[in-house]
Amino acid sequence: NLAKDIDHPNVVRVLHVNSGKNESGIPPYIVMEFVDGGTLRSVIEAHQAAGSIPSADELIGMYIQIAEGMKAINEKIVHRDLKPENVLVDKASRRLKIADFGLAKLADAATRSETFKGWGTRPYQAPEAFELGSNTPAMDFYAAGVTFFELATLNWPIQPKLGDNGSLAWRNAHLLTPPIDLRNARQD
Repeated sequence: NLAKDIDHPNVVRVLHVNSGKNESGIPPYIVMEFVDGGTLRSVIEAHQAAGSIPSADELIGMYIQIAEGMKAINEKIVHRDLKPENVLVDKASRRLKIADFGLAKLADAATRSETFKGWGTRPYQAPEAFELGSNTPAMDFYAAGVTFFELATLNWPIQPKLGDNGSLAWRNAHLLTPPIDLRNARQD
């Protein structure tokens, strides 16, 4: 319900929320603004397929839109699952819109365990989430940084050991592995 109060051009509008209590016999649902241009993941995949990378100007434009959208979100909640799949692209305007508030929490609320709604997506998950720390906007800043790095290089800044995609491997990668130096990954 808190996401319904966020009104920003870089955030998908939540139009209606039914918690399951509002409408008898109807399961919970959310009605959101329709955005028709795919996700940032499709932008990354298109660059990978073409063997290209976004220009510095394109990156700056995307970064500013994500940062402004996240500022509006973090005034109300902690998103907890910012990643390229949750940033939609408006086809006509090319405007980025942050979506998917399924894991959002109030700032400073306890982090849930991985068994219920989950922790977010491991490559973008802040180290404190692996340690069950409080939810803060810093968790979203971390995920934005990973997303920014991936947009610039088409790769994550850290990865667990090859072949190990488990929670412990990602925890150790985020907590114990220095990230790739962006200057070595991209000369400009």
